[in-house]
Amino acid sequence: MAVTIDTHAAIRELKSADADAKLAEAIVAIIGGVAAEVAAKSPVEAIINKAIVQIILAQLLIAGAEVACLKCTA
Repeated sequence: MAVTIDTHAAIRELKSADADAKLAEAIVAIIGGVAAEVAAKSPVEAIINKAIVQIILAQLLIAGAEVACLKCTA
């Protein structure tokens, strides 16, 4: 199973959510590493890990939205 991530688009999107460049690059690097691990697993493990990655991504998006809101109110 191939997992591809458009790292440039992900970094651009994180920056547009007010993440600085270093943070955006670190988040994308972590997710890229996890995606590579998911691709190396058996089909059942890959499905479970893919769900976990999606949960982590959702949590990161929520955290990014919270940070953006805090910056707007400060």
